[in-house]
This record gives sequence, C-alpha cells and structure tokens, in this order.
Amino acid sequence: MDKNIYNLLSYILAAPFVGIYVSIIFAFFAPLEYIQINRGLAASIGILFLGIIPLLDVLIMYKIGYLKDMNATNRKRRNLIYFLAILSYIGSALIFWKLGSHAMFLISLAYVFAPSATAITNRFVKISVHVAGVAGPTTALIYVFGLWLMPLYLLSLLIAYVRLKLKAHNITELLLGFIIPAIVTYLVYLIAW
Repeated sequence: MDKNIYNLLSYILAAPFVGIYVSIIFAFFAPLEYIQINRGLAASIGILFLGIIPLLDVLIMYKIGYLKDMNATNRKRRNLIYFLAILSYIGSALIFWKLGSHAMFLISLAYVFAPSATAITNRFVKISVHVAGVAGPTTALIYVFGLWLMPLYLLSLLIAYVRLKLKAHNITELLLGFIIPAIVTYLVYLIAW
C-alpha cells in the first residue's frame, strides 16, 4: 500500500470518526429498552459529543498552530486534546444519564474512562490514540451485541499496522493503545451494563 492509503485509513479510523460510527450503531441497534429515547436524537447527541466536538477541537488546535499535524504527534501537546475530549464525553454521559438512555450513557461513560486512562499513560509513553479509538469501542460493541463481532478487533490490527508503517508509533505504544482501552471499556460494561 502506498502512504496516501495509510493516511486515508488513519483518518477514517481516527477516534472521533469511530465515535460517530459507534454512536450510530448503538443508537439504532441497541435494544430499545436500553435506548429509551428517540433513536435519531440519541444518534445526534452521540455524534456531536463523541465525534464532532473532539474533531473540531483538534482542527482548531491545528489551525491556530498549537498542533503541527492532525495526528498530534507531539506527545506533550496531546494533554489539551485529551482534556477537551474528556469534557465532551462527560457532557454526553450527563445528557444520556439525564435522558435515561442506558446504552448511550454507557458508551459515553466508556469514552470518559478509557481516554482518561490513555491520557494518564500518555504522560509516560506516546500511546496510540488511533488503536485506542478502535479497541475501546469494539470492546463495547462485543459486550453488548455478542462475540460474533470479535472480528472487529481486526480493525485494531489494521490501524496498528498502518500507524507502524507511517512510523507514528512503536510496538509498545500500539499494544498499550489496544490493551488499556479494551480493559477499561470491558470493566465499565461489566460493572454497569
């Protein structure tokens, strides 16, 4: 594959876009008793808070020169991105909690805790947010919809391969990007589902 395809895959599987995909999946396919609000409204709120706001934060930081690139390759500059994204995820969790939409509340809650854990790890090593942004939501999908979705973990492998080929991360950073959000997301669902 050439570098343009690697970059395209990096953008398609970036955490904010995965947040959009997962919001749509949970809103429209989770059992109705776990949604309890209009599915379109659930999807819209999820898309806004789990995808669009975090993406806009990165775009704005890039446009004003805080970030050199859209992938936030400078580990120390990622702290603000994490902080703003986590605030957005907290907003989403609070809205869904207030609306009584359990499925959307839990995916939002997982989005609070998994990135918080990766933000802490990022203080020591440049963890792969791309892999984390796929592994955590994949774990949530498998927990809710069943083990037949296990092949979705191949997307984590694909994005890990892409990020390695782009020389954005080493093996340790990629493994941590998979393990930490997968475990944290699993624990959120195990405790609260």
